[in-house]
Amino acid sequence: MKRYNSFSANPIITVNPNKKKPFKLLNNIEYVSGDYNDLDIYTIFIPKGYSWDGATFPQIFWSIIGSKYNPEFLPASMVLIHGFRNSRFLIATSTSIV
Repeated sequence: MKRYNSFSANPIITVNPNKKKPFKLLNNIEYVSGDYNDLDIYTIFIPKGYSWDGATFPQIFWSIIGSKYNPEFLPASMVLIHGFRNSRFLIATSTSIV
């Protein structure tokens, strides 16, 4: 089954390491995930101003997973945390999470 995952735009993220949730999204983002063979499509809307901690996990694992400050990791952690916190709204077949 071939899957696709995409952002509606490039996330613009600022970092303030002095805050408990140091990462902040500066633009509205939609993340769409699904597969080409089914009708299961998931859309997660992440609003401008959303803040998160970068999927905190012990620093000992950073060499395996990557640092929460890694720019390649930040969009994935944003989607993961926002989606998890709002999972009660997640329904397959073209339904959005807000």
